[in-house]
Amino acid sequence: MQPSFIENTPGAQFIKRAYEDVPFVKTYIVPLSGFVGVEYGMDLTERGWRHLDYQGYGPGNLGDDDYARLYHERHRSKVVTREMVERAARAQVSAAAEDEAESTDPIGAAPQA
Repeated sequence: MQPSFIENTPGAQFIKRAYEDVPFVKTYIVPLSGFVGVEYGMDLTERGWRHLDYQGYGPGNLGDDDYARLYHERHRSKVVTREMVERAARAQVSAAAEDEAESTDPIGAAPQA
């Protein structure tokens, strides 16, 4: 195991905070890595692997040990999948269409029967 990686994260390699600004890590590893939360998932596409993740995990700044613990304890049902991303995208398109339909109705107009 490289000293720059967080320990106890089986199946993944995460960079320790203390190493994020080390010139080699910052130049060669960070640009090719994703910045992900503990419930991220991976998807193999025709262009290679991509990270799938939630938009945000809320406020906070986890230390390396806490990150490793939460990663190790994560529940499989919360790990982001392609289906979850596609379902969220469909819901967003549907909500946008509903907003658009409401915004085109004249103010005070009677509902159509």
